[in-house]
Amino acid sequence: MNGTEGADRFFTAKLRQIVLDNLKEEQFSVEDLSAEYGLSRSQLHKKLKKSIGKSVSQFIREVRLDEGLKLLQETDLTVSEVAYEVGFASPTYFNTCFKNYFGYSPGEVKIRNSVGSLEEPLQANASNANGLKNKKWLFYSIGAIIVIALLFGVLQLGKGVGRNQQAAKGMTSEDKDRSQNKSIAVLPLKNWSGDENLDYICDGMTDAIINKLAKIQSMDKVVPYTSVARYKNVDKSIKEIAQELEVSNVIQGSFQLAGNSVSIKLQMIDGESEQQFWNQEYNESWVSDELFKLQAKVAENISEIIGVEITETEENEIASILTSNKEAYDLYLQANFEWSKGTKLGFDNAKRLYNRAVQIDSTFIDAYVNLSLVWMLGGGVWGNHSQDEGWAKAKEYLLKAQRIETNSDKVMDPLLRGSLFYEWDFAKLEENYNKTLIAPLYLLYTGRYEDALVYMKTAQYLKKEDENLYWYWYAEALFYNNKKKEVLEIYKEYYAIYNDDFDWLRNGIKYLFYLGEYNMAKEWLDKLMRISPDRPPIIIGLDVLISDYFGESKRVNENLELLKEYDKNNMSGSPAWFIALYYSNLKDYDSAFYWLTKSYEKREGELLWLHSEPLLRPIREDARYLELHQKIGFPVAPLDKQPIFLP
Repeated sequence: MNGTEGADRFFTAKLRQIVLDNLKEEQFSVEDLSAEYGLSRSQLHKKLKKSIGKSVSQFIREVRLDEGLKLLQETDLTVSEVAYEVGFASPTYFNTCFKNYFGYSPGEVKIRNSVGSLEEPLQANASNANGLKNKKWLFYSIGAIIVIALLFGVLQLGKGVGRNQQAAKGMTSEDKDRSQNKSIAVLPLKNWSGDENLDYICDGMTDAIINKLAKIQSMDKVVPYTSVARYKNVDKSIKEIAQELEVSNVIQGSFQLAGNSVSIKLQMIDGESEQQFWNQEYNESWVSDELFKLQAKVAENISEIIGVEITETEENEIASILTSNKEAYDLYLQANFEWSKGTKLGFDNAKRLYNRAVQIDSTFIDAYVNLSLVWMLGGGVWGNHSQDEGWAKAKEYLLKAQRIETNSDKVMDPLLRGSLFYEWDFAKLEENYNKTLIAPLYLLYTGRYEDALVYMKTAQYLKKEDENLYWYWYAEALFYNNKKKEVLEIYKEYYAIYNDDFDWLRNGIKYLFYLGEYNMAKEWLDKLMRISPDRPPIIIGLDVLISDYFGESKRVNENLELLKEYDKNNMSGSPAWFIALYYSNLKDYDSAFYWLTKSYEKREGELLWLHSEPLLRPIREDARYLELHQKIGFPVAPLDKQPIFLP
């Protein structure tokens, strides 16, 4: 043995002993092992990976399983009792990990103890000299095994009543191979705290778990929170939800906060059979560091059950801590909750809460980023404040975040978006658009429709990040490539899932109108009006176009006057742009250019659609259009091809 091998053995032996000393502690984590050994999490991961090629979480799990095997072989403890003895909170989870590691279930160990090893007769059976004799032996052994298995099952049922009663109802790993189903939806956690004002924490914890799972590239699909949120208060079966979200596994659970103690109970359910095959309870203190560890542990446990590998980089990302300040994190969760309401009031409340969070923790990058987005969107879409003020504030917060973490992608993305939406800096986007979430949108703005469609077909990262955004941008890219049938298929298929999502409906209404699907567009508009109490310019603009088609002149005039009032009061949200589209649709092109000019003077965000907007197709050769196109600075020439579908 050379010096390196000896050092590696001493290293792993010491780690193993630390795990054994904490064997019954189900909460003993990678962080705990790192702290006891005296290395950081990342240092320990690298050292262990180099030594034996395993991650730290895998090492801890395998030590537990090795000890579990010994107890099963050497004691009369039940499988459930052994699971708890070696630090597994759930016998079902122990069964799954054991089967994945050893290739057979814990129950089979008990059977093998009763009848001897199965390997000897199988090996003997391979020998021609003793073939017949061993086949008979195997036949009788199998018969004996069946009888013993039945008896053992009865004994297990009797001894396991109590702690394993709930787990016994579930489906173990023998019933289904989870490694072939690496798709999952985590439903919003139920609030069992007895205080509905804590709903924001439940939603925040759900979102955090989903985000950590989404960092694992080997997952086939992790449904984003924006897509599962609508199942919070619906009466649908797990099978229906799994089918709608196109996943094999569904997690549901509860959250409870009592004093400074947090409890999360989770169950993983097979989407087809609706049988539970894993459950786990997690208990931690209501302290930000501990909460992030809990979230990481949940994500790691789920990945183990599904059978996916976590890289070192992913493990570090999953273990990352947003803030060490409990109060700042609580404010951040409240702000996210308010933002998710999609209302003007919600945006205003979110701004206030994010601002308080960064005042408490001036290094809280995620709070800075979300605060910047609320300022950007509040000005660009909702008209809560002027676009100039919105971008100035957003840029201020993003530059603060960038000083904290220079090369952060989460900071670079909104900076690039703002450079496009508010500064019309096409040169910067030409070099960097593939680094931002809005890459497909930028390609559509600049008339590269085929490129946008190719991009969307391969944009799996976007599908993981925000599935509803993915589908409505995909439909948009299909529209600009003259794929009417495919666009309508997407809208009809996903309407049931996203019919309460503001952005999905808004975007769909626009293209349904362009495709001549006026009744469907009106139906979606009526739905949007019911679910959203606010009327930003984009909604009023769509209402004007659809009402004009159906001959509702009074409604058209009222809404048109409202848009003009918005413009007069310098309200953001591009009111002049939507007025211009109305006049262009009426073929009143002089009035259309009057309002397009006003839109340009106010640098309205929607003017970025000038190159590709179907309703402006009839005026694309007009000198006034060409002048506007040049002033805006599009990096492509005008008079390019346009979609053939027009109302």
